[in-house]
Amino acid sequence: MKKTLNLIIGAFITSTLFFLINITSYAADMSGLGTETSPYIIKTEEHLISIVNGEYPPSAYYQLGNNINLITRSWTPICASEEDGFTGNFDGNNYTISGLTIGSTTNSYEYIGLFSQNNGTITNLKVEATSITGNKYTGIIAGANNGEIKNCFVKGLVSAENYYTDDTALGGITGSNYGKIINCKSYAEIKNGNTNTGGIAGYSENNISNCSFMGIASDLDTKYFGGIVGYSKGDIKNCSNTGIINSYLNYMGGIAGYADSGVISLSSNISSLTSKTTYDSYNGGLIGYNNNASVINCYSIGDITCENTSNYNTYVGGFVGYNNSSKYTENSYCIGKVLGKTSSAFSNGPSMLYTNCFYNKTVQPTSETGAFGLNDNEMKDSEKYNEKFTFWDFNSVWGINENINNGYPYLLSMVIPATGITISENEVTIALGESIQLTASVLPEDATNKSHIWTSSNNNIVSIDPNGIITANKIGTAVITVKSTDGNFMEKCDVTVVANTSLNETLIFKIDDFSTIRGQKIRVPVRLLTGNSMGISSLAIDVQYDDTYLKPISSSIENGNLFSDINFNIDTANKIIHITASSKSNTIGNGIICYLDFKTSANYNHTVYSRLSPSIKELKALIGTTDKNLKSAMYESIVTISDTLYGDVNGDNTVTAEDASLVLQKALDSGFIFPIEIEK
Repeated sequence: MKKTLNLIIGAFITSTLFFLINITSYAADMSGLGTETSPYIIKTEEHLISIVNGEYPPSAYYQLGNNINLITRSWTPICASEEDGFTGNFDGNNYTISGLTIGSTTNSYEYIGLFSQNNGTITNLKVEATSITGNKYTGIIAGANNGEIKNCFVKGLVSAENYYTDDTALGGITGSNYGKIINCKSYAEIKNGNTNTGGIAGYSENNISNCSFMGIASDLDTKYFGGIVGYSKGDIKNCSNTGIINSYLNYMGGIAGYADSGVISLSSNISSLTSKTTYDSYNGGLIGYNNNASVINCYSIGDITCENTSNYNTYVGGFVGYNNSSKYTENSYCIGKVLGKTSSAFSNGPSMLYTNCFYNKTVQPTSETGAFGLNDNEMKDSEKYNEKFTFWDFNSVWGINENINNGYPYLLSMVIPATGITISENEVTIALGESIQLTASVLPEDATNKSHIWTSSNNNIVSIDPNGIITANKIGTAVITVKSTDGNFMEKCDVTVVANTSLNETLIFKIDDFSTIRGQKIRVPVRLLTGNSMGISSLAIDVQYDDTYLKPISSSIENGNLFSDINFNIDTANKIIHITASSKSNTIGNGIICYLDFKTSANYNHTVYSRLSPSIKELKALIGTTDKNLKSAMYESIVTISDTLYGDVNGDNTVTAEDASLVLQKALDSGFIFPIEIEK
């Protein structure tokens, strides 16, 4: 018995050492020490899985070293088995984790996301989800956040199944938030949300700032939905919603569906919101139902619509669906249309604690209590906001510019400056009298002021309208310049205007006639005899040959001096040589397109004729960004193949002095006398 026990203990020690060796070996595979100055560097999916499996501590420092595409389907959230979830520091280093897939039927976790719960710090991370389906708390970054999530970006499909209980939450970034979410963007597609659903967080009791939702919320059947937060008890600052929202909702707002407390400031809704319901519903441009939150310096410019086919109450407000707050709403406005059973241009409900708030009476011509109506032109005039009060700060809080926000006031804190500009073409050729479209894009994609100005260096030659359409007025050259209004970033396009008649010029293509003798190799040039001032951008010629006497030699087809990108293919079944050339710019001039090499037959005793018959399949010139067809004429070639060569007496297939000597000798042998003149 004692011996057996020793064996068991020995086996246990051995397996334990083996396990420890495995961990040490795997840890060495992921470089770094897991400290702030030497984080673990994650480069593969296996590295992430090792964290999931608990082979690395949840409290360590980590940093992505590559983009990682997850092959594993039905991903297990990181730190799902840890009671406190992730407690360390995860720096995405601006890399992307893509392919995240989680199915509710293959997991039993309450917290669903790339991470289960975050009690640490997650920064600079991009996550693209293929599909995430959760149960209780669901988000693309984490099921719940109790720490800090900062500078993160998410996109992809996220949904939930058990969404009928009040303590469920789903969001683009996280399901529930008790920590901080800062400077995050959500392009999530949200479906089948939980009771509390939001573009950033479903439920929040703490701070969310500098965040935006630009995704889609459709086919939802949920209670609380907000572009930022579904049910909010915390502060929301510098946040915006530009997403598409169209679902079955009871409480819907561009920023918050239900604002229980906290301060919502410097935030905006830019989207039109649409909902359907068969219950009491509360729908507002900024907040669906404001229970007790303060609102300062916010606006909504979207239309708000709620369709309720039952006899339940439906409250629709351009700014707040129903206001029950004892806190003030200050320095805010809305301009959208409202449509619902009980609707108001600004807000419904018993609370009328509004200070210096406005609505667009041109769009919604109703009389409001507390908020003031301005017509559309007045809404774009900064002086009108301070005629009755002096609370609107157009120096450090608000701005007004005809090129931003359609001329309505915008928040300076939300401005994203331009960093550059791009143009669709840097060089174009256009025929006289033609027009083409140029496009320009101000960078970054979400820059606040995307306006730009087009100019021409010579309007007599090329003019351009404000939409980027250029028109060729005269033969010559000009430079088109586009400049961003914000930052004066520039790009240029060189434009050449050519005669429109060039398109109607007939181009002549010809294969040279050729004479040879049987059994010889011949090289036949394919020529362009007339140049086109418009140039040729693409060319396709088929050459039909008779293989009774001519056999193409594919290995020695050679490019000519006209095109630099000739390709060819010999279709021996149909006896066709395909010749193609394609370029991003026009090739102008005359010249040899290519050389075709053939071997002639040696099995006959008379002179024969073989034809090379070319045909044009494609011939185009690049006019601006459009390929236009050109006219052409093709001339075939006749190859004469003789059984002998005149003058070749000795039959060596060449004519030399030896052949002449043989002719002279034969003449002398036949008695032929050459006259000889002797000079006297």
